[in-house]
Amino acid sequence: MTKFKFSVGPWNVHSGVDSYGPATRNEIDFEEKIRKFAELGFSAIQFHDDDAVPNINDYTEEEIKEKARELKRMLDKYGLAAEFVAPRLWMDGRTADGGFMSTSQEDREYAMWRAYRSIDIAKELGCNMVVLWLAREGTLCAESKSPVWATKMLIHAINKMLEYDSDIRICIEPKPNEPIDRSICGTMGHVLAVSAATIDPKRVGGNLESAHAILAGLDPAHEIGFAMAMGKLMTVHLNDQNGIKYDQDKAFGVENLRSAFNQVKVLKENGYGENGEYVGLDVKAMRTTRDEDSYKHLENSLNIFKALEEKADRFDYEFQKKCVKNRDFEAIKGAHLFHFGYPTLMRRMYQNQGEELARMFRRIKEGGTAISLDMAAIDPSSEAAREDWKGILEKVLPYVDFFVPSAEELCFMLDRERYQEWSKRAEGRDITEVIRVRDVKPLGQTVLDMGAGGVLIKCGAPGIYYRTASGKRIEDLCRKLNLSMESWKDKEGFEPSFEPDAVVSGTGAGDAA
Repeated sequence: MTKFKFSVGPWNVHSGVDSYGPATRNEIDFEEKIRKFAELGFSAIQFHDDDAVPNINDYTEEEIKEKARELKRMLDKYGLAAEFVAPRLWMDGRTADGGFMSTSQEDREYAMWRAYRSIDIAKELGCNMVVLWLAREGTLCAESKSPVWATKMLIHAINKMLEYDSDIRICIEPKPNEPIDRSICGTMGHVLAVSAATIDPKRVGGNLESAHAILAGLDPAHEIGFAMAMGKLMTVHLNDQNGIKYDQDKAFGVENLRSAFNQVKVLKENGYGENGEYVGLDVKAMRTTRDEDSYKHLENSLNIFKALEEKADRFDYEFQKKCVKNRDFEAIKGAHLFHFGYPTLMRRMYQNQGEELARMFRRIKEGGTAISLDMAAIDPSSEAAREDWKGILEKVLPYVDFFVPSAEELCFMLDRERYQEWSKRAEGRDITEVIRVRDVKPLGQTVLDMGAGGVLIKCGAPGIYYRTASGKRIEDLCRKLNLSMESWKDKEGFEPSFEPDAVVSGTGAGDAA
C-alpha cells in the first residue's frame, strides 16, 4: 500500500495533436476523464484556469466563480480534490511576448487578470495553490528586454498575487527553455531566489518537474532534495525525458529508471506528503497510442512509482553506511545481484523484440553480476499484449540467473492458446485454482531451454514451483555469487504455501501468497 496521494491534470489525456501533426485519437469528454482519474486511484486534479472554466475570457468575474462552483460539485461527485490552478498565459495572443514580463503594459495587466481569476477559481475549488509555469517569460531575442527588468516584473507580479489573497500560495514551475528560448526563471535555484525577494517568501515555492530538470542538465532527485532542504517543494510533476532535447513528458521511469528510483527515494526519506502534498504526474501518451489505451501511460507511471516505492522500502542502509565509511562507492554500484522487475510495464524494455532489455542485461552480465527477473501481468488489451513475448524471452533469458514469473504471466507469454484454455476453465476465478503442477512443469522446462539458470513459478495460494539448470550454468552462477550451490544443480520441486497464524501486514502479499 503506497503512502502517497497522486494528482493528474486533464491535459495528460489528449488527442495526440502536436506541432507537426494532427490528432491521432478521439477527444474524451471532460467529465469522463475526471471519472476515469478517480477510478485509476488519483486523489486530486490539477487544473489550468481554462480547464476549470473553458473560454474564460468571455465571462465576468462572478460568472467565472459560479462555473468554478459547478466544477467543485463535479469533483465532489467523484470524491476528488483540486490540487492547484495555473493560469494558461501562453495560449493567448496577448501573451506572445510573455505575460508578466511582456513589454506591453496592457498585456501585463491582462496577465494579472488571468492570475487573479486563477486565485478565485482555486478558492472556489477548495485549494490554496496557484502554479506558475512561466512558458513565455523570457526572450526569443536576447536583446529584446533586460533580464534585470524582467526578473523584477516577475517578482512584482507575484507580490500582487500575494496581496490579492492572504492565503494563496504561489508555486513556480521552472523550465530552462521551450517554448521560450531563454527563460528568466529556469531552475529550482532561480525559484528560491525569486521567492526570497517577494513580500512573503513562506508562501512562494516550487514545483519540480523531472523532465524540466533534465532539460537543464540537472538531476531531478537532487533538485527535489535541494527544494526540500529549503522547505520550498510544494508539489512535483513526475515524468521522464530522453536527454536534453525537447520536452517529452514520457511516462515516469521509462527512460531513466535509476533516476526515477532516486526521486521516489528522496521523497520517501524526507516525509514528502505528510503535510498534504500530492505526487503529481505530468505525462502524455505517445501519438501512436490507440484510443483504447488512452490512460495506459498513467497506469504505467503509477505502477512504476509504486514498484520503486517498494524498492526504496527495502534499500539496504546498513550496506550503504559501510560503503560510505570505507569510501567504497564502487561497492554500492557493484552489487553481486541485479534484480529487475516489471519489463511488461515499460514500453522501451519490450519494444524491438526486447532489444533494450537484452542490451542492459548483457552489459550487467559482462560486469560479472548475477541477474534476477520478476514480471508483472500483461493486460490482454494493452500494447504489451501484442508483442512477441516468447521471442523476447528467448533473447533475454540466457542472461537471467533467476526468473520469477507467476504461472499466469508465464503462460500468457509462452502459450497464449493454453492461457485462454486455463481462463475458460477458471470461469472468473483465479487461474491458480484450476491448474496443477503438471500444467506448470512444461513452462519451467521451456524457460530452462531458453537459457535461464533457474525458474521459480509463483502459483498463488497453492505454492511455488522451482526448477534449476544443470552443470556449467549453475557453476557459473556459484562463481558470480561466491556461493556453493552444487546441491542445487538440476533440481525440481514444488513448495506449498504456509498459512500464517496472524496477518500483520499485506506488504508483498502478491509474491507471498
